[in-house]
Amino acid sequence: MVKVVIPHSKLGLLLGTIFTLLFALQMFDLPFSILFINPFTLTIVMYMYNKFAYMIINIAAAACIFLIAVSAVIVIPYSTYGMRKQILKVI
Repeated sequence: MVKVVIPHSKLGLLLGTIFTLLFALQMFDLPFSILFINPFTLTIVMYMYNKFAYMIINIAAAACIFLIAVSAVIVIPYSTYGMRKQILKVI
């Protein structure tokens, strides 16, 4: 039973994990509304918002580039894996 279920659900688990990681990295509204009273708890997006709000543009831009780089590190291997799988199906 395990040999049948796991291979068929592996792609769904991988896709769900990737989208959950990206959503967690880019979440702003829930931590902002709940944790704004505690200034020592920040997500990377809340950090960028605070830096933009206080006009510290250079640090905010660096944080944006960091977030894009982390997102790319998560997405690029998955997309190359999917492309390789599709190319092998055609050949």
